[in-house]
Order: sequence, then C-alpha cells, then structure tokens
Amino acid sequence: MPRQILIVLLGVVLTYLVTVAGGYFVYHIELSTGRPEPKLGALVRYVVSPVIAVIVGSVVGVLAKRQAGVLAALSLMPWALAPVFSRRLNALHETILVLLSLSYVLVGAVVAQLVFRLHTRTNVT
Repeated sequence: MPRQILIVLLGVVLTYLVTVAGGYFVYHIELSTGRPEPKLGALVRYVVSPVIAVIVGSVVGVLAKRQAGVLAALSLMPWALAPVFSRRLNALHETILVLLSLSYVLVGAVVAQLVFRLHTRTNVT
C-alpha cells in the first residue's frame, strides 16, 4: 500500500513536470513560428496533452506491482480535471473539456496497463 501511494504521488509530480516541459516546447514553437499563443491551443490539446498522459502512464506502468491502470488514472486526475474547475464555460464547452480530460486519463491508464503487462512478462522469463 505505501508503494502504491508513493507511485501515485510520483505520477502526480511527474505529470506537472512534463506539463512544464510541454509548455516550454510550445513556447519555443511560438517564438520560432510567430504564431500567437491562442492559435497553439490545438497543438496542446491534441498532441502535448496525450503525450503527457503516455509518458506518465509508461512510468507508472514500469513502477507498479499491480493495478497499474488505476494508479495511472489516479496520478493523472488532478492534472486532467484542473482546467475543468478553473474557469466557467458554457455547457457545450464544459462537456467537451470534461470528455477530453477523461480521454487523457483513459489513454494514460491503458498505456500504464500495457507497459505493466509487457514489463511483468519480460521479468518472468
């Protein structure tokens, strides 16, 4: 149990560290292309955020002894749901934002489970 708590906390910290790295990446793209920041929102939404979920899911999948998908989902929840509660949008935009956030959590959980299965399969032989 303490190992699982430590993995979730490490996943949360890693999530925010990779988010900062993604922001740095987008900042440099903004400087090099000259596009304003709001135009890069699609890049963040559809490329950077899923990559963050994949990285965190992979790390949690390697470190977990069991229930890697659940641990990855718990690690990604604070990051994925923070934008939902930070501002008020109309109902349609709020629904889209919640679905995108849950899809990131699902991607991270699936990747964690796959990495966990591959990792345990190679350790057994």
